[in-house]
Amino acid sequence: MAPEIFQGQKYTKASDIYSFGMIMWELMTGRRPFWDRNHDTELIIDISDGLRPPIVTNAPNGYIELMEKCWHSDPEKRPHATDTYDKIDKMYLEELYYYGNNNPTKIIKSSDIGPVTKNNPRAIYKSRNLSGMIQTAMSLRSSRSQSISLGKINIRFCLNMIYTVFTLINYLEQFNYYQKNNMGPTGNYL
Repeated sequence: MAPEIFQGQKYTKASDIYSFGMIMWELMTGRRPFWDRNHDTELIIDISDGLRPPIVTNAPNGYIELMEKCWHSDPEKRPHATDTYDKIDKMYLEELYYYGNNNPTKIIKSSDIGPVTKNNPRAIYKSRNLSGMIQTAMSLRSSRSQSISLGKINIRFCLNMIYTVFTLINYLEQFNYYQKNNMGPTGNYL
């Protein structure tokens, strides 16, 4: 699901392109996105904050770049479906005719690609109503960002207080110095 959907926006062609990027990742790795994570509010927050599946294998020239463009956090910067089709068609033709038998892209065997043999019961791939979980995640994300802002305000407040205390100490030291040396101004001041 595209991050903007978690933030209350409607499904669009751009959100479909994001999903297509996830399908590209699944085809590249043989695994479902975030198979190793609990599908909960924390995952929603992390995806909204820019988390994407890791790039773990080689692929035809341009494949990973296209996939990452499909995942762009700004829906306006994702490629259009026709552009995506044209790029995939070009990759296919290059693999088929240009590289051919000379230098085809080879998939490197790795434990990071291929089917997952262990089951994660908290990774749920069935259709279900996520609106309650999304609301909870966005509320939690908002409160976290507010607490970060409040943390900055508290730091600024503390720094301001420290500055004020040092200013007062400096003033008192000067006052005591003038008092000791009878150098203070004369007269009555309010």
